[in-house]
Amino acid sequence: MGVPHQLTVNGSASIGPIQPTACPFPSSTSSISLAVSRTCQVARADSVSFNTPSPGWTSLIAGLTISAVRFLVVRVQSGSLILRVTSAAGSQELLPVSDFLVLSLPIAGTELTAVDAQGTANMELIVAGDP
Repeated sequence: MGVPHQLTVNGSASIGPIQPTACPFPSSTSSISLAVSRTCQVARADSVSFNTPSPGWTSLIAGLTISAVRFLVVRVQSGSLILRVTSAAGSQELLPVSDFLVLSLPIAGTELTAVDAQGTANMELIVAGDP
């Protein structure tokens, strides 16, 4: 088995009201920490120009010895993609991505067993998991 990979995500997502600068009311902001740190046995980071028109699909984990995807980050520019993800339970979902998507699935039974893409875009990808 290869060297484990340490995956780290930092930052937060927040939302608050847009107020004119002269507004006397205090602003309230809701924020969610995006901090995640995981150790996975298999990982891939890549930047590719992607062109798989419908009805075709291209696997994003082909060539990896990964059977349980625990973490997935996709950043899309200059286009859009549809991800087809398959859960450990066997269900498939289609997820449109035109900016970015982050999935963190550390608990057994929540992992993905297949990740495929369709569309035309420039894509950055990080996928990590276990054999």
